[in-house]
Amino acid sequence: MIEKENVLWQVAQQMMANLQANNTKLADITAEKLQSFAEGNGVFAVFYAGRELGLGIGKDGQAAMLYVDAASQIVRHLQAENTGDTGLRRSLAALLAVKYDLQAKPRSNDAEDVDRYDNYALTAESEAALTAWMKENLAVGMVEAPADSVEQLITAMIAGAAPALNLTNNNNNQYGAEVKRCRKQLAAAARNWQE
Repeated sequence: MIEKENVLWQVAQQMMANLQANNTKLADITAEKLQSFAEGNGVFAVFYAGRELGLGIGKDGQAAMLYVDAASQIVRHLQAENTGDTGLRRSLAALLAVKYDLQAKPRSNDAEDVDRYDNYALTAESEAALTAWMKENLAVGMVEAPADSVEQLITAMIAGAAPALNLTNNNNNQYGAEVKRCRKQLAAAARNWQE
């Protein structure tokens, strides 16, 4: 069992290096390429080399891995303008809200949707502004992987790299508490939002 875990960890390290070395600016990736990748098996990672997110990210000038997930989730996270359905967009919005005046609102008007505030959406203008920021500032690495190992590889990558915006199962995330604090502020704004 330990040997299998070591092999998995080595493969995950190789994949992280490949994702880092072969990432492309989001603005340069076509919707068709994202959709095609989503239909296969693999892992994608989101990288950022700027300083606007705060948290000390980018202070060394190196691109930081912000988020890693399964290929099947790439369109939802990076192409769809629906912040209410993706933790990556909610975290980015929370970190950029003040600088770009991003306005949170409930993701639905359904009183039975108990997460409509915590899983806030953004106004149409704010969704567009966030998407534009993402396209200009984020890079994405994509790598194919066997379907039966995708989840294990993601878990190993999260454990190894502790991406700042992977908030689940990421005990080594030194930025997680601050990201969650910022998200709570936007959730409160969504509770108070008036059309």
